[in-house]
Amino acid sequence: MSFWDVLLFFCGYYHKLAYICQMKSELRLSIKLTIIFLLFSALAFGINAVLNHYGYFILYRLHFVFFFLHFVSLLTVFGIGLVQKNMMGYIYMLFLILKMITIIFVIYQFPEFEKDILKYFIVYWYYLMLETILVVFKINKEEKNHKINTHNTL
Repeated sequence: MSFWDVLLFFCGYYHKLAYICQMKSELRLSIKLTIIFLLFSALAFGINAVLNHYGYFILYRLHFVFFFLHFVSLLTVFGIGLVQKNMMGYIYMLFLILKMITIIFVIYQFPEFEKDILKYFIVYWYYLMLETILVVFKINKEEKNHKINTHNTL
């Protein structure tokens, strides 16, 4: 084995190790952002409980439907972002359209939704804004890391 073969072997190993470390940091960021989403969701459910106590009723079932839609969307976007970073925005937009279609279905399934549409859309928009902020933060962080990693290559 020549010196160049050994050098190429270690450079290849270095890139594999760097890729694994990058995946771990991306996974850590996704977990942190998911925990932030869950904490803000718990806050929303707490506010819902307080409002229900004071007579401003918001159904927990509809609140949970909105939470579940956005939680699944967030997990899918982050999961696909770990494998293919350039698809995160497209997957987010796909889920945005699917959630709009689901809202139309929810309007027909829950007659309570039609009576007090404004307060349910406030809950929906809360989760939508929370999810959008987290996804945009992750995309920007990934883009920033990608720029840094392309400048630090051998």
